[in-house]
Amino acid sequence: MFESLKNWLFHDDQGDFEQFKLISKQPKLRLPPNFAQQILDLELELENEKVNQKMVNDLLALYKLGTEYYGQNDDKKYKIFTEKASKLLMKSNVQKAFEPSQKQESRDAISTAREFNQNNSLMRSMINRDLQKQEENILQRRQNRREILQSKQ
Repeated sequence: MFESLKNWLFHDDQGDFEQFKLISKQPKLRLPPNFAQQILDLELELENEKVNQKMVNDLLALYKLGTEYYGQNDDKKYKIFTEKASKLLMKSNVQKAFEPSQKQESRDAISTAREFNQNNSLMRSMINRDLQKQEENILQRRQNRREILQSKQ
């Protein structure tokens, strides 16, 4: 079961543009005033206490919020939260928390991971499209410069 959770997180789908348009029309997200402290507290709890699925879900939700917030602002910090979520799900103590004996909590965690991955895929798609547009603009400018230089000769 945990393997499928990891697969959703690392899924390399470019996302659906229609879903991206819906998300991009949503109002701008804001981070709560104690966002960093909440993350730090949960990360410390996960290091020092027995891990449970609620703790993992809460931390994944904060990472998701960080990814969405920084992604909507075209800030590369969104990668930090994506990497943190990936690393979190690879920890052995976190994997143990997702053993089949806790089915309802597992379903909640899977749902959270699916949502996180869907939004992450949409952000990657948006960034790839922006990079492609920038590359096209650069190529067009180069072509324009060549034409200007040729016309002057």
